[in-house]
Amino acid sequence: MARLCSTGLIFIPCRDGLSHHKDEFTSIRSIKLGCDVLEKEVLKWAEPVNEKVSANNGGESDERL
Repeated sequence: MARLCSTGLIFIPCRDGLSHHKDEFTSIRSIKLGCDVLEKEVLKWAEPVNEKVSANNGGESDERL
């Protein structure tokens, strides 16, 4: 995967530090915060692609992106 693109992990806290365990629990608030981080990063990394497509389309963005 590293040959194709940058990768990363987003960690969110689990109650009592239990992860990958049958008693794992994460609050909805923590899940939302993790989703917010993911959204921010996806939009940040997509921006250069959108700018490149826009430049190739005479300044018009491609709404399909």
